Amino acid sequence: IKNFLKNKNNIYVALNRRFYSSTLEAKKIIDKKNGKRFIKITDQETQKFSKLINDNLMYANSIHLVDYASIFARGKLIKIKKLKKYQKYKFHEVIVKLFFSSKDEVLYYCNWNSPGSWSVSITQENQRCEMKPLEQLTFEKFDKNRKLTRSKINMNIKDIQYKSGLYCLVEEYIKLIKGKKNNITSFDEYFKTMRLIKNIYE
Repeated sequence: IKNFLKNKNNIYVALNRRFYSSTLEAKKIIDKKNGKRFIKITDQETQKFSKLINDNLMYANSIHLVDYASIFARGKLIKIKKLKKYQKYKFHEVIVKLFFSSKDEVLYYCNWNSPGSWSVSITQENQRCEMKPLEQLTFEKFDKNRKLTRSKINMNIKDIQYKSGLYCLVEEYIKLIKGKKNNITSFDEYFKTMRLIKNIYE
């Protein structure tokens, strides 16, 4: 697709989980704090479709999880360590560590062909954000006496009235067509995540 496009600057991708209120609030929280980030992504995939889809399920569906590495990990990918590699059409687990130039680390885990749930956590010194399920955000923090406080961040009402992330995504698209500053996902950002999937699974 990238090679086919003559002008990819006019192509945008609807990665709606980038626009979940949980994702946006988590980003606000973690961006206020400097230092290393440990990001854990828990994926689950079941090969129950046609062969074409099954063979490419990591690109068709896991993209929604791997994209969180693009959202939260800073810098360039400099190293990848495959602890457990992908095995086609088997019950197994994929475990991969991604290391970035910012010192951020991503642990990607995927359970294949058995029940499971999606989740993402971002751990920083003295605090942690967790999305489990992805639509909901919990924030944990140590105070100066190392006492733990835990709070659940309320979802944006638009994520309850409509499909999560969709209203905010459309708002950003309207800004785009009006020529205003926006956060719509560019093709290059999308392609960055596709490269991460390739690094994990091939």
